[in-house]
Amino acid sequence: MSVAADGSPDDHPRVIGEQRDDELHAWLYDAGEVGWPGEIDLYRAIAREVGGDVPRVLDVACGTGRIALALADVGARVTGADVSTAMVEVARSKTAGSNPRWVVSDMRRLDLDGVFDAVIVGGHSFQFMTTPGDAVEALRAMRRHLEPTGRIVLHIDNPTPGWLDSLPETPDTPEPVGAPRVHPLTGEHWQMAQHWSIDRTRRDAILTWSWQRLGPQGEILEAVAQEPMRLHVFEVAEVERAVMAAGLRTEAVYGGFDRSPFTPASPSMIWLARRAPDRPPRGRRRRAYCTVYLTAVPFTVTLPCARKTVHEEPAGTVCRLTDSTA
Repeated sequence: MSVAADGSPDDHPRVIGEQRDDELHAWLYDAGEVGWPGEIDLYRAIAREVGGDVPRVLDVACGTGRIALALADVGARVTGADVSTAMVEVARSKTAGSNPRWVVSDMRRLDLDGVFDAVIVGGHSFQFMTTPGDAVEALRAMRRHLEPTGRIVLHIDNPTPGWLDSLPETPDTPEPVGAPRVHPLTGEHWQMAQHWSIDRTRRDAILTWSWQRLGPQGEILEAVAQEPMRLHVFEVAEVERAVMAAGLRTEAVYGGFDRSPFTPASPSMIWLARRAPDRPPRGRRRRAYCTVYLTAVPFTVTLPCARKTVHEEPAGTVCRLTDSTA
C-alpha cells in the first residue's frame, strides 16, 4: 500500500508525467546491469581487425556509455552518439578526458567530423528504426562515416515465434520486472514495470512501461509513466534489403557474440556489413547475388538491381552477398 501526502493510506499511487522523463530514466538505466556475454570482446575484435591497435569506433545509440567506455578502456578512440541529451549527459559525467567523445544525434542524422573503422549499434537499438525508410536512412548515415575498409555491426534481437504469438494486441497495465534500482544521486529505490504488446500489421513490439518509486516496505509511492517504445521485429530479408539499399554489403550474420552461425533459433542477429563497391560505369551490367536463410526449403531471392538476377541456394544458407560486373 502507498501513502498519501498527509500520511493516510493511498491505494492509488501518484502517476506523474504523461511523457517520458528522460533524466530520471537515464540515471536509472545506468544503474541497471545490461549486456550480453562476449559482446564487448566481439566489438573489440572486429574494431582491431579493421583498425589496428588504436581503432576509431563510432558507438551509435550509445546510451550512458556502456560500450563506448569499455572500448575506450582497451585503447580505441571512441565517439558515442545518442538521440537523448539526458543519456549523453550521464555518459559525459563518467569521463574527464576527450576519449570517448560524446555527441547528441539521431542515428539517421549523423553528421560528424571524420570517419571510423567500426560503427557499432548495440543493444537492439537499431530496432527503433521502425520503417524501411528509417532503417535505410540510418544505414546511409553510418556508411558516410565509415572508412572504405571499415565495418558496421548491428545487434538485432531475434525473438522466438512463441513469444511474439503470445503478445496481446492491446497494451495493458505494466507489471514490475527485475530487481529494484538505486538512483545514484538520490539513493531512492525505483522499480521498473513493463508490459509488452504487438502491432502485428507493422510487426512492432510495443513496450508500455513506468518507473515506480518504492517506500521502505516496498510500497509504491509514485509512478513515473514513460512514453511507449516501439521496436521493430526485423526479419532477415528486411535487414538485407536495407543494407543493400544503403550501399552496403553483408559480410556475415552471426547467431551470437561467439560468431556462431545464424539459424532461425538463434537469440540474436549480429549483422556485419561493409561498404559495397561503387556503381559500375553506365552501360555495364551489375549482378548482385544474395542468399538468405528464410525457409526450410530451397528458395529464390530476387534483388532490386538495375537488372535483376535470380540466384537459388539450398535451404539453411546464412546471408552472404557478393557483387560483380560483367
